[in-house]
Amino acid sequence: DRPFVVNAAGRSITALGTEFDVYIRPAAVQVTLVEGRVRVQQAAGLQAPGSTAPLSVDMSPGFRLLANSGGLSLAKVESGTELAWVQHRLIFEEVPLGEIIAELNRYTARKILLADAEVAGRRMSAVLRSDDTATLLASVEALQIGRVRATESGYVVTVR
Repeated sequence: DRPFVVNAAGRSITALGTEFDVYIRPAAVQVTLVEGRVRVQQAAGLQAPGSTAPLSVDMSPGFRLLANSGGLSLAKVESGTELAWVQHRLIFEEVPLGEIIAELNRYTARKILLADAEVAGRRMSAVLRSDDTATLLASVEALQIGRVRATESGYVVTVR
């Protein structure tokens, strides 16, 4: 009688008998569908002026939807990889170091600060526990991606 609806940053995600994940990012909402169906609707006011992207998308399993000011876009994904965070695992494939660090910083009290945009853009692949900054930082040093310095509040990564 009453559908399950998640409202996230001006978008509504309606469960239609399903298992899904909603991830709110600074400029977008990401929805990954594991099974069932969901409908994602975007308020017209959130879309960039002149955008012709649809305001509503019905999703099928195995897809990730990205909703931002450009509209709604779908991509095929491996849902096991996308939902690994539920088991405290984070999986990155050729992702900029800045994105990896931003994700790890969501799970840890000792934050990692990137002091150089050049280092932030360097790409890495990694499988990490969400609470394991030490492995990432050791890899950054070992692969000569950047130099890591410990501080009282966390870590600073700079260019080598």
